[in-house]
Amino acid sequence: VGTNSTGNSLDGAGEKSNSSKYFRDKSDCHTNSGNGHLDGILSTSFFGATGKVEFCEKIASSSNPRNRPRNSVTFGVYNVQTRLDQEEGVIISSNLTDILQNGSRNNEVWTSFEPFIYYDDTSSPPALLRGFPEQNYLSSSVQFAGLFLMVLSIFLSVAFMAFVFYFRNSMTIKASQPIFLYCLLFGSALMACGILTLSFDESYGWDEQALSSACMFTPWLLFLGFIIIYCGLFTKLWRINKVLQFRRRKVEIKHVAGPFAILTLSVVVVLTCWTTLDHYSWVRKEVNTETGETYGRCTSKNTMVYATVIGVLMSISMIMTFFMSWKTKDIESKYSESSWIFYTIFLHVQIYIFGAPILIVLDKASASATYLVRVMIIW
Repeated sequence: VGTNSTGNSLDGAGEKSNSSKYFRDKSDCHTNSGNGHLDGILSTSFFGATGKVEFCEKIASSSNPRNRPRNSVTFGVYNVQTRLDQEEGVIISSNLTDILQNGSRNNEVWTSFEPFIYYDDTSSPPALLRGFPEQNYLSSSVQFAGLFLMVLSIFLSVAFMAFVFYFRNSMTIKASQPIFLYCLLFGSALMACGILTLSFDESYGWDEQALSSACMFTPWLLFLGFIIIYCGLFTKLWRINKVLQFRRRKVEIKHVAGPFAILTLSVVVVLTCWTTLDHYSWVRKEVNTETGETYGRCTSKNTMVYATVIGVLMSISMIMTFFMSWKTKDIESKYSESSWIFYTIFLHVQIYIFGAPILIVLDKASASATYLVRVMIIW
């Protein structure tokens, strides 16, 4: 049937057989191939063993007239198997197991006749052959950047501690209350140490136990450091405020240490419960079953619960410090750095507001990018 139909088309084109172009009716697919015989085939439609055969599919992404409309193509899946026979040698057999018809995009119709048998004589698909899966290890260059910032922060904290101690008898240092300056610098160094526990994975020779220990140290370092910084700032400002309110009364540190002690103790209690009841440990999970890609991270069953409680305590310390900086805004700057503290709190809030969504977006996408964002937020 196909030969006869093609022949009829060629007969109709006999008058223009010597032309380099072949033109058909407007209803046909237009082509400018320069090959009359090919044009005749492309302009022909006929019924074959699998149904109607025609070309010139109208799709926006292609101008190739040789495309066959998907609904006119039938595909068969054949199960080709080999077996060794002592007399006949290798025998190859094939069985039709599935048919794909009306293959329009996203609307294929599959018809199955029998199970497809794999090389192990079962119908269960074997595991995909794949190369070494992506482990999403931390880049050494990114790790170096994070550790450099950590060392720089610790160095500056220790250097300024030495500076405060050396000039402890200076009127300016005395007015700034050295004990609280030590608290600020110690809290900063503590938070910087949290970068160290985030900076390693299996690619650096750490096993799961060592990484799990580092995971649990991280919230202790970060959250305690944060609370010590802000409670130190609040207590420093509160003491100045009390001194100016009660000029004839000596205000000692123990008179204003209550909020500091309560908030710090509360964070310690929550962290202790987190450590003992729901250990924050290192887990590496497969994130793509096809490629075997994995991603390692610190996690526990109730991470969000404990993190939320500690987040509330941290917010309380920030709000208290913000309120006290506003209340002492009219005090001379050498006694109270209220304006600088106010702007610092505002900057921290901005960092957390913009940093949190970025970490959510980068979750499991890039270990190096996630690490770098965390380091910058801490630093």
